[in-house]
Parts: sequence; C-alpha cells; structure tokens
Amino acid sequence: MSSQGLNGLNGHHDDGKRWSYIPPAIDIPLGEGEEVEVNLSELLEDPTELCTLLENEGVAKGYWEITAMAYAKENKMDHAIDILKKGLSAFASNQQDRLSIFSALCWMCLYNCRHAPRIPEASDLIQQSAFYVSSAQMEDTKGLPEKLQIKNYWLAQAAAHLNSAARISPSYPPIFLARGVYNLLKSSLVHPDERHAQLTEALKAFDNTLRASNGKNIFALIGRARVLYSMHKWADAHHCFQEVLRRAPDMIDPDPRIGMGCCLWQLGHHEDAKSAWERALELNSESKQALLLLGQYYLSASSKMNINDPKFEITYGRAIREYIQYAVKLDKFYPLALASLAPYMAAKRPEVVARMGRNIIERADVSTVASEGWFQLARLAHSQGENTRAFEYYAKADQARGGDGRGGDDQGHLPSKFGMAQIKVLQEDLVDAKFRLEKLHNLSRSTETMSLLGVLYAEDYFSVPETNGNTKDDEQLQAWKKAISFLEGVRTTWKDAKKNATTNADVLLTLARLYEIDAPDKSLQCLQQAEEEELKKIPELRRARSELEAMPLEVVGETDKNVIANKKSAFLAAKETAAKEVESLRLSLRDRLSPAALNNMGCLHFQAERYGAARDNFQTALNACVRIASEDSDDDTDALVSTISYNLARCYEAEGMNDEAKKVYEGLLERHAGYIDASARLAYIALRENPKGEGAKAMSNVFHSAEDNLDIRGLYGWYLNKTRKPARNATFAEDNEQRHLKHTLRDFNKHDHYSLTAMGNLHLIYAREMPRQSESDKQRRRKMYEKAVEFFTKALELDSRNAYAVQGLAIAVVEDKKDMSQGIQLLSQVREVLKDPSVYINLGHAFCELKQYSRAIENYESALVKDRINDVNTLVCLGRTWLLRAKQEKSLQGMKTSLDYSQRALDLEPEILHFKFNLAYVRIQIAQLVYTLKTHERSADDVQTALEGLDAAVDALTEIAKSPNPPFPRADIEQRAVMCRTSVHKQLERALGEQKEYEKKNADRLAQAKGVREAEMRKREDEQRARKEREAAEKARILNERLEMQRRDREIAEKRAAEERLREEEQMTTDDETGERKKRVKKKGGSKRKKRDADSDTEDGIGGGYGSERGGSRGRSAGVTGDESEGAPKHKKKRKLERKNQKAEKEKSSKFKSAEFVQESDEEEESVAPAVHGGANGGAVLTPGGSDDLSEAEGEAEEVARPRKKVARVIADDEEEEGGDVEMAEADVAAPGADDDES
Repeated sequence: MSSQGLNGLNGHHDDGKRWSYIPPAIDIPLGEGEEVEVNLSELLEDPTELCTLLENEGVAKGYWEITAMAYAKENKMDHAIDILKKGLSAFASNQQDRLSIFSALCWMCLYNCRHAPRIPEASDLIQQSAFYVSSAQMEDTKGLPEKLQIKNYWLAQAAAHLNSAARISPSYPPIFLARGVYNLLKSSLVHPDERHAQLTEALKAFDNTLRASNGKNIFALIGRARVLYSMHKWADAHHCFQEVLRRAPDMIDPDPRIGMGCCLWQLGHHEDAKSAWERALELNSESKQALLLLGQYYLSASSKMNINDPKFEITYGRAIREYIQYAVKLDKFYPLALASLAPYMAAKRPEVVARMGRNIIERADVSTVASEGWFQLARLAHSQGENTRAFEYYAKADQARGGDGRGGDDQGHLPSKFGMAQIKVLQEDLVDAKFRLEKLHNLSRSTETMSLLGVLYAEDYFSVPETNGNTKDDEQLQAWKKAISFLEGVRTTWKDAKKNATTNADVLLTLARLYEIDAPDKSLQCLQQAEEEELKKIPELRRARSELEAMPLEVVGETDKNVIANKKSAFLAAKETAAKEVESLRLSLRDRLSPAALNNMGCLHFQAERYGAARDNFQTALNACVRIASEDSDDDTDALVSTISYNLARCYEAEGMNDEAKKVYEGLLERHAGYIDASARLAYIALRENPKGEGAKAMSNVFHSAEDNLDIRGLYGWYLNKTRKPARNATFAEDNEQRHLKHTLRDFNKHDHYSLTAMGNLHLIYAREMPRQSESDKQRRRKMYEKAVEFFTKALELDSRNAYAVQGLAIAVVEDKKDMSQGIQLLSQVREVLKDPSVYINLGHAFCELKQYSRAIENYESALVKDRINDVNTLVCLGRTWLLRAKQEKSLQGMKTSLDYSQRALDLEPEILHFKFNLAYVRIQIAQLVYTLKTHERSADDVQTALEGLDAAVDALTEIAKSPNPPFPRADIEQRAVMCRTSVHKQLERALGEQKEYEKKNADRLAQAKGVREAEMRKREDEQRARKEREAAEKARILNERLEMQRRDREIAEKRAAEERLREEEQMTTDDETGERKKRVKKKGGSKRKKRDADSDTEDGIGGGYGSERGGSRGRSAGVTGDESEGAPKHKKKRKLERKNQKAEKEKSSKFKSAEFVQESDEEEESVAPAVHGGANGGAVLTPGGSDDLSEAEGEAEEVARPRKKVARVIADDEEEEGGDVEMAEADVAAPGADDDES
C-alpha cells in the first residue's frame, strides 16, 4: 500500500466512494514463511491481539495503516488511533515509517474534529457564550474522555501530529494537504477578526500541495475551492469546482457538484444551482448535503409566495418532507438540517425543538448556524411565555451573528433583534421597544417592523386623553402621523407583486381606527379591505372565484364569424351570471366575519348618511352574532347584540321608519330594563311625533328615571331649550334651561361639555334680545357676550374638538364684534366636521348680513334638507332672505318665493303673531313692487293677485293690532293698515285698470302681427311646395330619359353580340380527318411577306409605321382567317371625312342632355358596357353617347379588324387639326401590333 494513494497524490479513485481502497482481507506474513489471513470486514471488538500480532511479526507499516483504516471505515476511530499509536512504538527507530503514521494520525484527528461537537454535550458551557468559547472556559473539558472531546481538542491533537511529521520531513507532500484542511477547519472556530488569516494559510497550504503534485492532487484543488468560497470569491471557487469535475467526473464523496451549486446560488443562478444539486442527488441518493440544499431551494421559493397561495403549501411541504426530513434521517446531528426542520416542528412537537436547538448549538462549526439554534430556542421560550429566557436566547442569537446582543447596533441577526423588541413590548418597556424597532427599521424596512412600530405609535395616540392641553395634543398628533406613516408603508408593500407579502387584517383594523375621526372614508376603505381579506380565506368563495376566472371567453377552433360571435355572447352571458352568483355567495358569507368590524362599517356608513348600507351591515352583524352563539355556547354575545341592535334602531329612525325603530328599542328594554339610551330614544321619537302630549310626558319620565346621568340631563336641557319662552318675554335668572344647566355644572360635573356649551349658547340668545338704546344697555349686552365666550373657551379647553363651542365663538364674533370674515371662516371650518343644520343656519345669517343673499339662501336650504322635518325658524329665515333679495333685484318671482316660505311657517305655527305679521308684510311689499313695475314687466293677474294679497294683509294687520301682545306698537300697525287700505289699494286699482287696457291693446297688436306672420308663413310654404313639385317632375323626366337610353343600349348590345356570334360561327370549319368543328387556320406565306416587308422599308421612311399598323390589325382581328383576309376587298377609309359628317349628329344628340345627366350616365354605364361588348377579341366599348356614336364605334371596330394596305397618306392642314385626336387614337390601337412584330 502506498502512502501517496492515501493522500490523493495520484488523483481520484475510479470508484469515487470513500474507503473503497480498503480490501476485504489481508494476509499478514509470519516469521517462518507462513501467512495468516485477517478479515477486515469482520473486525475484532478489541484490536489489542491484532496489534500484538503485527508487532511480534515486525510487519511493514502498511499493514498497520490498512488495519487502522479498516477500523476507521467501520467508524471505530478510537481503535484506529490506538492501532496507529502502537505502530509508532513499533517503528520508534525508523523515522520515515513514523512519518507516514504521523500523517495518518493527523487525518484521523481531523476526521474526528469534523464529527465532534463544538462544546461538550449536556454541558453548562453552552450558557456561557453565544458561540466563541475562551481558553479559560475550555479548561474544564481537558479531563473528558476522547469519545466526549470537542473540536478544539482534536484540532490540537492534529496539530501535534502534524508538527511531529514536519520535524521528521518538512517537505513531505501530505503535510501540506493536512495543514490546509487543518487551517480550513480552524477558520470556522476562531473569531472573525482572525478568520481571514487562517483562510490565507489554508490557501497557501493547498497551493503548496498542488505545486508539489504538479497540479494533480484533486483534494488540494477541492480544498482550494472551499477556501475561495469561504472568502466570498464565488466565481473563482466555481472555476475550481469545475476543474475538479472535469478531472474526476465520477467523484461523489466529496462531490464537486455540491460546491458548484453553492457558487452558482451565490452568483444568483438559482436554477443552475438546483440542477447541480439534483445531479449530485441522482448520483448519490444518500447525499445529505444535496438533500439539504435542495430543501433550502424550495424553502426559498416558498418564502417568495403569499402564504394564502395554494402553491405555497405544495412547495413548502416538498422542501420539508422530500428533502430536509430525509437529510435528518441520514444524520440526526446534522446542524443545518436541524435548523431547517426546527421551524416546521415548532407548531407540532415543541418538545423536540428544544433538543434540536441544543444539538444545533453544540455541533455547529459555523457561527451563523449556531445563531439559528439560539433563535429556535428563543422562539420556543417566547411562545411558552418565558419572556426572560426568550430575551436571553434572542440576544445570544444576535451575538453569534456579530451583534452586540442589545439590538442597538447595525450588525447581527435581524430576526433576533425583532424578537427582543417584541419581548420588550410584552414587558411593557415601550420606549426601549420603539428604540430597537427604529434602529431595525433603518436597517431593513420589513413589514413586520413597520407593523409593530405603527401599532405602538397608534397605542400612544389612543392612550393620550383628548382633553389634554396643547403640548400633549402635539404629542398625540406626532404619534398619529407616525402610526399612519408606518402602517400605510405596510399597505404599500402589500401592493408590490414582487414581494408577495401577506395581508394582515390587524394592520387594517388599526388603520381604520386611526382614520375614524379625521378621515372616515379611509377608515371605511380599510375595513372593507379587511373584510375582503377575511372572505378570501373562506374555501367556498375562493373555489367559486377560481371557477369564475377559469371560465372561457375566447372561441378556439372555429372560423365562422357568426358562430364565434354567438359563442362569445354566450360565454359573456354565462360569465356575467356566474359573477352575480359569486357576488351573492360573497354577501351570504359576510355573516362569518367579525360582528364588531361589521358594526363599525355600519357606523361609518351611518355617519356618511348612507343609511341603506348601514342597515345592511348592522343586520349582517346581528346574523354573525347569532352564528357565533350557535357555534360556541360559551361565547357571550349579549353585549354585542345589544349595541348592534341599538345602532340598527338608530338607522331605522334616520330613515324615517319610526315604527321599526320603536320595536327594536322596546325589545332592548325587555331584555335590559335599565338600557337608558333606548328609553331616551323612545322619548325623543314621542316628542317629535307629539310635542305637547305624549312626547313631553315621556321626556319628563326619562329625566326623572336617571337624573344623575349626564347624557339624559343634556337631552332634557335640549328639550327645555326647544320649549322655552322667547328671551324678550323672560329674564335670564328665571329661565328653566339656565337653572337646569347651572344645577348640572354645580352639583354633578363642572366639566360637563354639553352643559358648558349650552350655557354659552343661552347667553348668546339673551344677549341678542337685550336692548341696546343706551350706553348702559350696550355695556350689559357686551358683558353677556363675554360671558358666553368664557363658557365656550372653557369647553374648548376640555375638548379642543368641540365644534359646537367653536360655532358659539363664531356667533359671538359676528354679533358682538361684527367681524363677519372671521366668523364665516370659523363656521366654514365647523361645517367640515359638523353635519348639523345649525351650522348652515348661522352661515346663512352671516352671508345675509354681508348682503350675499344667494349664498345665504343656499345655506338655509341645506339646513332645511338636513333637518328632515320643516323647521319653522329656517323657513322664516328663508322668507326674510328671499324678500331682501327680491327687493334688491326688484324681482316679483323672488317676492312670491318669500311669500311661499312665510306661508309655510305660518301653517306650521298658526298661533304665532310674528309669522302672521311676516306674511302680511310680504304681501304689502308685493303690492308696492307690482305698482312700481312697468306695464310690460307685470300682468293683470299679478296686479289682481297683489290686490287680493293686500286685502288679506290689511285684515291680518287689523287682527294683529287687536291682539293683547302685538309684535310692534299697536298704533304703528293700525297706521300701516289704514295706509294700505286707502292709498296703496287705490294705487293698485288704478294700476289694474291701466294694465288691462295695456294688455288689450297689446293683444290686438299681437293678433294683427300674428295674422301677418301666418300669411307670410303660408306663402313660404306654398312656394316651397311648388318648388318641390317642379323638382320632382324634372327628376321624373330625367329618369325616363335615362331608362329609354338604357333600353336602346341593351338592344344595340344584343344585336352586336348576335353579330359577334355569327362571325365566330363563320370562322369555324369541319376537320376532314375527324369531322369535328374547328377554327380555320391561316395559310403560311412567309417568303412573300418578308419580301413585301423588305420593299416597304424603302418607301419614303414610312415602312415602320406600316408594319405597326399591320401588326396591330393582325393582333386585334383574331377572329378572321388568313384566306379570308387576303381575299377580302380592301377599301380605303376616309376617317377624317366620316368624322366631319358625324359631327352634326353628335351635337344633335348632346342637345337634350344636361351635363349632370351625362356625368351620371357615364358613371353608371362604365361598369356595364365593357362587360357586354368588351372581350378578348377586341370588340368596341359601348359609350353613353347614343345610337349614332354606337354605330360609329362599331364601324371603327370593323375597320380596325380588317387588314388594309397602307399607303402614303396626304392630310390637309385643316383636316389634321380637326382630326388630330382621331389619328392619335389610330396610333394607340396599332401600337400593340408593332410590339408583337418586333418580338
């Protein structure tokens, strides 16, 4: 046996498997020439007897080495090392033999180092450091037996044997290879600061090995590739692995394909890496490295998928079950495989994860793998609620990756840093948690980090009281902005299709809560998105949507357009029906959602006045509560059902369905008699339906049943405000509302928001009605306004969002300070957040003061719409504003609108004298306006109506003057009534007479003008009718002429066709041999023709023209035989004279044709004539010129068809001018024949 073969100096072995060179048996020579056979397949448990035999017989060192290798093959390294050590004693005097044994011992120690734990198993040393163990900590391991020793011990033993060998022969080649492997193994155990130096030494050692073997040592080349890979030189490492595979294509242990795949993966060629690993697994089905790496490939692929994607489960399951579990089965202590399998086992068998995590930490020779072990232990402790231990393990996982273990640096394990932040949240150390998360967010903008940060800042926002001062309001605003920013960042990540992030409903619910006040529409969008995400998890809906998407829309394998259109229509109809069914299924499945979320969606719809949608959500939420109660009897849903039922009743109430609302409220009171809110709503409904009867009684009963309830006291205060006497008829101290509010603030809660605001409004009302004649009156009035401002300011200090208090301040500013611009600005801000009619009414007052009557009317009308029931005060304000606008614009229609609103107000409250006076006043204003209008701006009916209204106004003023408490001094009212009865009435009577006379005269003028206009219109109609009749007659005449011409043309065409058929029949003859009919064949006469042609070339230079005409005649008269052409008489044709004779006929035929008609005839005949007369025989083309033109064309065609002798022609000048066109036509006809002759 050669030592070189043991160290791979001769290249790779053909088998490719480790230990393949160990023979099944060896013959050991004895001293007397005999041999004893030792079976290496069945080794003795104790090799002492075998060592004694080898030592006594003094065999060569090779026998010692092969025996040791046989034990090593059976994984009995301790016996193998003992045999080699005894071999050293046997060759104590032979240094060269000892050199080989030292080398073998070194390799045995390196092998043990690969498989030994990094720290002793079941030792407390694991808790002392994350990965790197100090020399002082390793002192406790020296007394352990060799079977329990760790990696550092075997590295030290290998170094000792390596040094012993080097002392014997420093240039011994196997030493270089062993030194390279030694440094490579040690590089993973030293601190990162020393790692590069160890790798450099390993690379140098492998290079020396290659140099010594002339580049043939395959294992040195593999070692070099491993070092380059560890140095992150992926391309160079890949090149080395390729060279190994080229030289040793059968090598499978170690397999260079594994290294090639790793390099390709690092270079970004994941599919190529997968192919390399699959090839390695194909060659060696028990390659744990290939199994692990393929499992990692599929784990990586699954990490890029959405967790709800059906492919995720398939891909993740394949990674675990087909590859990683098998790798663990092959080697239960394989750290990488254990680290990959632990997350999968955490949910099913958490007790196994603790053992797996410890094995990973103890046996990992790379710090990143040990970090995964600590991380799995931390997650296990975290899930079991052991927060302190979990934080410790997270810190060690971070330290193993180079972090500081506190989460404040830029290095380390990011998931562990996130885990430490989670533990800090559980320990309620939110400041530290946010600090860690902010640092982590700067390193990696992951959705998990942004989600947790957003939730923490949201909790800060929700935890700050709303009634704090400005400083805390700023903190609250900053927390709100940060929460929105982080959570919206998460939503943006979800939209990125490349990241395949999983949607988190908790994030959406938190966002919805943040948006509730400032952006309710966005809040509703978040809730709807959360609803959709929850519905996606329901298998029935997911399956229905998949079937809908799979329905065909395109027709395949069909070419008929009608069939395709019909099938496509059928497909679209079927898909539309299926889409409706899917939507119906989605709505039916909504009761599986959270009732609380459905209730919140209903509330948001209710605030936006979408009462139908709100009602649907409330009803679905109640159905969800019923479902929960039926599925889980232990879950108490009574409180939730009560809240949702109350909200549903409020929705019924808003839609005007008071009966349904009362049923729900009464049902709530049957289940919970103390539900005071339901009692209050019932009292309010009764008050709106019967203000003075049952409503007042119900309101009083509710108040006395819960006098200490601030909400009920507020409702009763509102009731007192609506039923109190006018301020001008009462004193502030005796006002019932004032007493009630004062009692609430003094005896129940001096910080009650409603009472403070209502007290401010009450001060405004009395200040508005206070007299202001003297300075003392103005001073008292100003103090009353100041008192109102104090109450509003106090209310705003307690709640900066109190829109009613802001509105009160705006009213005070407008009425006391007369600062309209600031008041309108405040009221406009209030209008954005407060959907209350009072805001629009106050804006209307402000705009009315500024004489912007259009905008004032717009706000009053908005208030009227918001109130649902006609409010008397709003109607009075509209009547007043329309009156002011009409007076400004002198608009009678505006006056009528004012009268309508005043009448409606009086109809609602007929006993109030103010409304009667307002109506009478508007009627008087209409009478005065009608009198001042010009006669063309009014009508007799307007004057008559104004006169009747004036009489009614006089009667109303008289009645008001007789009342005990008239709104104005009685004398003034009576004086106005007398004036209207006398002067104004007489003025209107005169105006009525004048208007009637004007309208009578105007009617006569209008009738006369109308008669003249009608006569003119009749005249124009008669002229237009006559013109149409003439045009119709002309068109009929032209049509008849056209039809007659077409008839004649058809007769001529038929005659021409008959003549053509006759000529063709004459050209046919009977074959003497066969008796068949055939065309006559022209006899050949080439010699004479050639002679004639030669002679004609010498005649006056016109032979070429002759030849052309002749050839043209021959080409166009295909229906004439040669015999007939020679025997036919040749007539001279005087084309010029014939054209002159026909000129008069052409002019005559064109006299009865209009240019328009000829053009139309040409267009119609162009497509018909050639089809009848044209053909391959050169027949004449029919033109719409009439019969004369046709006969001329026929004659021309006949003459062209006959061959004629050409002589020199003498043409007069005048004939040449007149017939130039004809001769050009002849030349055009002859041209094709010339071409034929030339060819």
